[in-house]
Amino acid sequence: MKIFFKALSLMIALLLALSLLGTFASCNAAESQEDAADKDTEVPTEAPTKAPPADPPVEISAEMQSEIKNKYFEKTYEEKEHEYYNSPEQVIIEACYGIFDDAYCIMITCSRFMYLDAMTEVQVGEYTFVFGSSNTMKVYCNGEFYGLKQAYESGILDDAELESLHYYYTKSRMEHNLKTTCFLSTYDEKYKDHYNSPDQVTIEACYGIFDDAYCAIITYPLVEYTCEETKVEVGGYTFVFGSSNTMIVYCDGKIYSLEKAYEKGILDDAELESLYNNYMKTRGW
Repeated sequence: MKIFFKALSLMIALLLALSLLGTFASCNAAESQEDAADKDTEVPTEAPTKAPPADPPVEISAEMQSEIKNKYFEKTYEEKEHEYYNSPEQVIIEACYGIFDDAYCIMITCSRFMYLDAMTEVQVGEYTFVFGSSNTMKVYCNGEFYGLKQAYESGILDDAELESLHYYYTKSRMEHNLKTTCFLSTYDEKYKDHYNSPDQVTIEACYGIFDDAYCAIITYPLVEYTCEETKVEVGGYTFVFGSSNTMIVYCDGKIYSLEKAYEKGILDDAELESLYNNYMKTRGW
């Protein structure tokens, strides 16, 4: 009889243990399901598409042009070369690529200097400025001239200004090269009376610059486009254009369609998404 009660006690204890173990497992399973549900309900937020920087002001007043030329002449004049270089009028401001408060970012030269006809790169912060000769951009500020790197490191240009300057300069340079490439590839001697200059190629709009890829819509003289809406499917995105004239991508001296640029890896997925968003915003969609 004692053996029976002892066995019964052991059996009851075992059942209680199994019951507690099942409760514990059920609680853990419920908690795991709740955790999984929490994870499932977390909606990843899309990184906002960064719009290209706004173009900086670039128009230099006549008074400021005169000041810059006079200061540059003062710093470059040498008596021994007076016969050849003797007036501020021999100083040429070729272009201005940005005015930031009192800082004027310019390409400037004079009749005294000759430059090497070789590509020159200047690294400033995270940006690389590429120039077509050994003459590089100068920054004029409060009577002094600075190189780009010096102007940035001394705080004359801040990060946002440097970004804006680089974007505008790169865009301007690419636009010049793009127009030249388009002109040379479409010029026909028999139409020379009507089409004889790269300046006749019109860049309607630029929608993004990604490293060396310039994405734009351009028009040529003497080319007629149909007014039918045109859709271009690229990488899961549908670009809708108001005519048969669609976007091109200019890179390393060559012109590509959107599809080809994506296929060749000139534009990656993130760049294509950014380009699509920039383009659609301009259309108000």
